Amino acid sequence: MDELAPVHPGEVLVEELIAPLGVTQPRSRSRSAYHSRSTRSCTASGGSAPTRALRLARYSGTTDLFRTNLRNRYDLEIERDKLGPGLDSIEPLQPA
Repeated sequence: MDELAPVHPGEVLVEELIAPLGVTQPRSRSRSAYHSRSTRSCTASGGSAPTRALRLARYSGTTDLFRTNLRNRYDLEIERDKLGPGLDSIEPLQPA
């Protein structure tokens, strides 16, 4: 069975948060709404990830961990895919 590609946090935010509110990029003056559409990494689009998480939480009424958790989950899925079988070949540490 084919696996689905990880969903970028920006897509989740637009579909689940921004679009239902009827906010569009030109109407919104919120940096969080703008950055939620970005497909770049958290640090590539300017400002820090924590700053954006706090701004988005304030703007949308969610928690500061909402965007952070979306981003962390996405990054972990990307790395898991990159490591592939190499990750599976690591033997877990056994207690002595």
